[in-house]
Amino acid sequence: MIFHIRRLFVQLTAIPMLAALLLSATVHAADPQIESTLLDPVLKRLNAAATARMNIMVPDSYERAERYYQRAKEKLEKGRTLKSVEDDLAVAAEALTRLESKAAQAELTLAKGMKARDDALQVKGNQVDPKSWDRAESRFRKAASVLEDGNIKSAESRLKDAIEMYRSIELAAIKSNYLAGTAKMIVSAKDDDVDRYAPRTVAKAEALITQASNSLTEDRYDTDRPRSLARDAEYEARHARYIAEQASAVSGRDKTVEDVLLEWEQPFRTIAGELNIVLDQSKGPAKPTEDIVTAIRYLKDEIRDLGAQLDDKNQQIVLLQGKAEERAALAEQIKKQEERRARFAKVEQMFAPAEARVSRQGDNITLRLIGLSFDSGKAVIKPEAFSLLSKVQQAMAQFPNSTIDIEGHTDSFGGDDANLVLSQERAEAVRAYLLANMGSLNPLTVKAYGYGEGRPIANNESQEGRARNRRIDLVIKPSL
Repeated sequence: MIFHIRRLFVQLTAIPMLAALLLSATVHAADPQIESTLLDPVLKRLNAAATARMNIMVPDSYERAERYYQRAKEKLEKGRTLKSVEDDLAVAAEALTRLESKAAQAELTLAKGMKARDDALQVKGNQVDPKSWDRAESRFRKAASVLEDGNIKSAESRLKDAIEMYRSIELAAIKSNYLAGTAKMIVSAKDDDVDRYAPRTVAKAEALITQASNSLTEDRYDTDRPRSLARDAEYEARHARYIAEQASAVSGRDKTVEDVLLEWEQPFRTIAGELNIVLDQSKGPAKPTEDIVTAIRYLKDEIRDLGAQLDDKNQQIVLLQGKAEERAALAEQIKKQEERRARFAKVEQMFAPAEARVSRQGDNITLRLIGLSFDSGKAVIKPEAFSLLSKVQQAMAQFPNSTIDIEGHTDSFGGDDANLVLSQERAEAVRAYLLANMGSLNPLTVKAYGYGEGRPIANNESQEGRARNRRIDLVIKPSL
């Protein structure tokens, strides 16, 4: 009896001792499963925040989360107690939750500052003037920090200063990296007699660098245009040197003109092989280029159509999963879906490739009016666009009772605010034209929106890309 009592006493006293042992248990970094289980959830949130650049826009919370995450990781590696590791990870998670709650406001308030910062980085402004860059970064960091604390007005004031600093850095970098560097390239090319073999290309480079310099002088806040012009000038300088090398080789009889032409024809044949088309190069590059572009457009259309078909099929699957008594209504919806697809195909056939690109996303139809252009800085519809807009009216008639969104877009040349106004004016001009020429159109169902340079569909650094970005998109939203 005494033995049993003693054994029970030992067991009872061992319970708190066991608890203490568990509480002070160490975790060994050699166990990757424990490390992964504890650290990975926080690490994934940290990485997601950094990818969204919240480490810049919500810096205090991000740095706190990162600091406590690293502490937890080091404790794991040193075999510290599990509770200590979990406590640090809890602090990191709490900081990330605060960061995530501040993200939307930060993106909205700091958007212009982030753009100015990105533009300065794009021209390596941080390398051209590191001291000024550090001052701008400090100002931006302070703006982000006070915004994180909820002081929007103070943040906006500090942000304005940071933007001015970034723009000044960008301007200096453009002058240093692009204008001076490209001008030096052109001088070097002329010293090497490149202009003897490629005079037009060298002259084009010189004209572009002059335009870039003048543009900087005229409007120091529109840095997109001079940067692009300077890059174009640099390209033409390199281009001229290549042309000169080829011409020199022919002149020195290292190559014949036939050799050069055949070399240039080979890439066309390689591309055609991938596209599974046969080219006729007997009359120069014009016809092969047209054939390749047509083939690429066909593939794009095919991909788009397959995507639309997949969306339709997925929608039908969802509809058919309804209850038996709903089948009749579901069948009617599928029938309407098929009718809309037939109307879309009809609209697609109305426009030539040079007039408009027709696409569908869900039930909405977008007409990208490639053939509608405006004079620079103007919002007046020219008479040559009337026939295209007549086809637009026919397309709209295929979807009666729809709502229409007319979207104006510009390239990045010009100031942000000016581009926003211009895009709105152009969208309004198209809206006014359609309302004036379609008596049955309800003005309340037609809206005009100007997005400026905010929604590019191509790279603004090339002439072709900028041309694609200057556009009017008309979105038809059929009534369901």
